[in-house]
Amino acid sequence: MRRGALVPDSAVREMVGERLACLHCGGGFILDGFPRTLALAESLNQLLDSEGIWLSAVLSYELWASEIVARLGRRRTCEKWKAADHVTERPPKLKG
Repeated sequence: MRRGALVPDSAVREMVGERLACLHCGGGFILDGFPRTLALAESLNQLLDSEGIWLSAVLSYELWASEIVARLGRRRTCEKWKAADHVTERPPKLKG
């Protein structure tokens, strides 16, 4: 993750499994950016089936390519510390 690579599916599945109690909370839950692969979707389906949980809604949104490029273009990563910042949303603590 520090290198900018995706976390392996197995690690993501494990993290969701560790938060199993959250899937049973009365207010519901949101999985932001998950599942991101077919394998993760299938494992989520198996997990929800085994826990007797079903999804009642799914949110999907689209952005114009120009907006995606603009958002990505405002991201900055510190070469030394690998900290991720955003020029307007979460500016770096130090310039440069």
